[in-house]
Amino acid sequence: MVKAIFLVFFSLLIALAITEAALRAIHYSYSPLKIEVKGNPNDWRLKHSFQDRHFVYDPDLIWRPEKNNRVFNAQGYMGKELPAEKNDHEYRIVAIGDSNTLGWFGKERYNWPRYLEELLASRDKTFFVVNAGVWGYASYQGEKRFEESLSLKPDMVLISFGANDAHMVAVSDAEFTTRVFSRYKAFLYRFRVGQLIIAFLEKAMTQKKESGKDELVHRVSVEEYKHNLTKIVEISKKNNIVCILLTRPFIGKPHDRLSWKYFAPEYVKATVEVGKETGAPVVDIYSYFKDKEQYFADESHFNEDGHKFAAKVIYDQIESLLPGSALTNRQSKKENVDATFGPNASLNEVLECCSTM
Repeated sequence: MVKAIFLVFFSLLIALAITEAALRAIHYSYSPLKIEVKGNPNDWRLKHSFQDRHFVYDPDLIWRPEKNNRVFNAQGYMGKELPAEKNDHEYRIVAIGDSNTLGWFGKERYNWPRYLEELLASRDKTFFVVNAGVWGYASYQGEKRFEESLSLKPDMVLISFGANDAHMVAVSDAEFTTRVFSRYKAFLYRFRVGQLIIAFLEKAMTQKKESGKDELVHRVSVEEYKHNLTKIVEISKKNNIVCILLTRPFIGKPHDRLSWKYFAPEYVKATVEVGKETGAPVVDIYSYFKDKEQYFADESHFNEDGHKFAAKVIYDQIESLLPGSALTNRQSKKENVDATFGPNASLNEVLECCSTM
């Protein structure tokens, strides 16, 4: 009896090994909850977690930077590391956002947090800017990333989200962490056979509309987005951190009603609204860069000139809030109002503009 059980178990292992080898040979890969609506790409969240060498799986963030690789340092950020102990004379700024904050890696490493630090350093060498941007992050991850950054003892945080939040997916990020990333699925996904099993399970469980299309939602709804930003502002106030909200820049018109850009203006408006409701300054980067294609490498990412210009815009708007500013409080308040409404537009104009996109 024992021998028979052993033979069955051994045979099963051999079969699984052969199947695994065959699936790898044909480059089989499963991305769960696949979206196939008018050419929308597959869900990238599992790819970032298990297939992208720059990241590792995280049960709360879904994916997080792999430390000590060609992009991220030992602290999980881009650029030089900051010591755990903060000098009394240091002023630390943490930039938290998505790929447009992280910027481009490689020899030049174009990114606006780096250029912002260079502008600040020309004024005072005690200013430091930490680039805490991560590819694909939405405000769901951003709020948690912000709380982690508190260990750096920041004096100011710059928050930039709203693009990935607007993306249409089968389940939201909040649900994704519980529905998709159960422990057994996280383990199974490491194997091609496991991915095949997950594909079968997801196909069996996923409910379809009568039209045969997936039920799509935003990765982070507008309401959740506002909640996440508000929480960041509230925690900042409790820790005496100056919190600056940035609207997310992009160019071009949406191709259809499922495009993230169709919904992105709602997140721009929501950012401004949170600023008004909480008293947090808002730098309307979207308005500064609207229709300025020369500053973009694609529809939502700056090129080198874009990163440099963004750094200058942000520097000009936060200058009055930095220690040692020669501006009076009255002038500072005026600068904050200007920052909220953008360079040449009133708040109503911004909202009207966004609502008609």
